[in-house]
Amino acid sequence: MHAKAEILRIGMLAMQVCVPEEWGDDTIEEYANDANPAGTMHGWTVRKDGPDPYRVTCQHNVDYIHVVLIC
Repeated sequence: MHAKAEILRIGMLAMQVCVPEEWGDDTIEEYANDANPAGTMHGWTVRKDGPDPYRVTCQHNVDYIHVVLIC
């Protein structure tokens, strides 16, 4: 199990992170912006639109989730 969150994928306009499931959106965004600053005015924000649930259970780490952020 991870001791902390980690970035899984980084693109120009999106990033995927693996974080503890108890983290709220504000904590996830703070982590993402500290770990990999977007360089935009609003930084990374949790993506909540789209057909998929925005919090997906991690298959490798108990009590962790995957979340996509956009800038």
